[in-house]
Amino acid sequence: MKLFKKWWWLLPLYLIILLATAPARWLSLANDALPAGTHITPLQGTLWRGTMNLQAQLPTGASLNLEQVEWQLSPLALLLGKLDLQLSIPAGNVLEGQVQLVAASADEELAAPATEQGPEVGLQVLHLSGELAGNVQAAVNQLRLPVPLTVAGEWQLQLDDYSNRNLTSGRFCDSMQGTLDWTSSEIRLNQAWHALGDYRLHLGCTANQVISATIKDNNWLGLIVEAKVQGSMGRPQLSVAGSIKPTTQAPQPVAEMVSFIGQPDSQGRIPFNW
Repeated sequence: MKLFKKWWWLLPLYLIILLATAPARWLSLANDALPAGTHITPLQGTLWRGTMNLQAQLPTGASLNLEQVEWQLSPLALLLGKLDLQLSIPAGNVLEGQVQLVAASADEELAAPATEQGPEVGLQVLHLSGELAGNVQAAVNQLRLPVPLTVAGEWQLQLDDYSNRNLTSGRFCDSMQGTLDWTSSEIRLNQAWHALGDYRLHLGCTANQVISATIKDNNWLGLIVEAKVQGSMGRPQLSVAGSIKPTTQAPQPVAEMVSFIGQPDSQGRIPFNW
């Protein structure tokens, strides 16, 4: 007993060392909490910092595979009841870049209603930001994106801020600000590639938690787009409206193809609505 009293202070020190050196494979326990079809395989490091492979099944039927992804967890944030996770995706994957996620359990008044299995624990995204980039053609092919034409170029997503106070509720956002750029864009028509210039999609969140995406009329195709993602995460509904009027910079074969979309209005713009 005297010996225990003398050395009791070593116990919390031992626990701290144990947590600090916890192996990365402990992170695999999180697989049960991930969405269906998503799986992580820790490779090396500790619980707080290391590398892993990530696999996720997409609605398109394709699988997103990211290798040698570096992660870093903040112990201080966990003590405060939050998850502060930083990811670094290296070159060689279908996308590369940096992502930061800060999340926590949803407030009690925001929690989802109880189900037959009991009350669901809500999750809120306090902050999500990052920079991701990749090749358009590689993304379309590997992720089986529903793009009816053969296109090329580079894409870059700049997400300045995203938040969602309760993911379990199914709504899309509470705040969002970012841009999605398509640079050095090209389209293939009749075995020939044609340059289309650069395009920027502005991302936002409306007052009723709907994701908005807009393209302004400052591109070679004179393309204007107003798109919304509404409904719920389980049943998203996409609506797209806009108009197009190719400028003199647009290649002639592309301008001719655009004319088949519909009849121009009094301003020479061809409207569309999907």
